[in-house]
Amino acid sequence: EYNILNADPDLRSHFITLLVSRKQLIYIEYIYFINKHIVNKIQENFKLNQNKYIHFINSNNAVNAAKEYEYIIKYYTTFKYLQTLNKSLYDSIYKHKINNYSHNIEDLINQLQHKINNLMIISFDKNKSSDLMLQCTNIKKYTDDICLSIKPKALEVEYLRNINKHINKNEFLNKFMQNETFKKNIDDKIKEMNNIYDNIYIILKQKFLNKLNEIIQNHKNKQETKLNATTIQELLQLLKDIKEIQTKQIDTKINTFNMYYNDIQQIKIKINQNEKEIKKVL
Repeated sequence: EYNILNADPDLRSHFITLLVSRKQLIYIEYIYFINKHIVNKIQENFKLNQNKYIHFINSNNAVNAAKEYEYIIKYYTTFKYLQTLNKSLYDSIYKHKINNYSHNIEDLINQLQHKINNLMIISFDKNKSSDLMLQCTNIKKYTDDICLSIKPKALEVEYLRNINKHINKNEFLNKFMQNETFKKNIDDKIKEMNNIYDNIYIILKQKFLNKLNEIIQNHKNKQETKLNATTIQELLQLLKDIKEIQTKQIDTKINTFNMYYNDIQQIKIKINQNEKEIKKVL
């Protein structure tokens, strides 16, 4: 994930901003809960000693009562000050930092989602492959028509051989059988191309789309939780997976796909050459 961040200045900038806001939130949260703990302890202590304070205040010892009363006032003043300070800290700073952190998380998630969508468009761009598939389909129809047109002539060869001693029956049949084999080769290669095409542009692409939708949907379904960066980690991993698939699988399969296309083009040339030779024989 860090390699992805280092390679993308925009992502790295957003990630650093998120880390800074996270550290600020942790620090403010620490102060808030320490203060809250102190306030709670003061409140507990006051309740535990409430009867004792009342006893001193109501006692006939005016000096002790005055001192205790002064102590209670200071105690209560400190308590109220910390309580007010903590409420102010929570309302004005802590809430703001939480909102800021949540906003930074959403920004980074949106940016990662955008990056993944763009990468998907590039990695699974099927325009060129679709064009090659269409060309191969046209070549198949063209060569099928040639082979089909030769078949009736193959039936006539024996008859023509009996009339014209110069017709080379074996040469004709060899060319005819070669074309039948070539036609089957084209069928096999187109089948392999279809498998590659479906595997990349339908199965693999849908797999990543499903994973992306699952991550985003899970994120939407989550309740607000502090410092939850699971979605970001999952999106970074998905981005990394797509890049690796692009390098290790898609590029290799597309090279094979293009190789099959070139083979089909060469086979078409051979079928055309054989057709010319067959016409010479006839």
